[in-house]
Amino acid sequence: NTFLQYMAEKEWDYKYPNHETFINSIKVNSQYLFKVEAELIGSVILNEIQAKEWQVLPWQHTKEKCLIIHALVIQVESHGRGYGQKVLELCEKFGRAHGYRSIRLDVFSENPVAIGLYEKNYYTKIGKVSFNYKPIGHQVYYCYEKKLN
Repeated sequence: NTFLQYMAEKEWDYKYPNHETFINSIKVNSQYLFKVEAELIGSVILNEIQAKEWQVLPWQHTKEKCLIIHALVIQVESHGRGYGQKVLELCEKFGRAHGYRSIRLDVFSENPVAIGLYEKNYYTKIGKVSFNYKPIGHQVYYCYEKKLN
């Protein structure tokens, strides 16, 4: 809980994702935490909820059950150790195990490390959206999609 509160306050703005986002995700069992030994290194929210801003995008896999990745984060102290790759692989494994045929996400346009991770893992950039409720300079997000085999 302290980790999620820290992430809500330090990694993102106060609107989304925020502490309430994480608490609600825990209540509906869509919040996943990742530990290495006893150390909490990251978290992700997995569900089927898509932002209304995504509706205008030319998604490729529209007739299939789609898993959405939200708020994937690796604690700063754990960066550079391959944990982002491992968490992404676990998200995809979860998707396949639960009958999802594709996976989608959005990523802040000024986050080259995350963008590189998704592109290295064969996520296709579908387009970009603007979240007007985000702070100025942090509104543009790229949307990605990947077919799960």
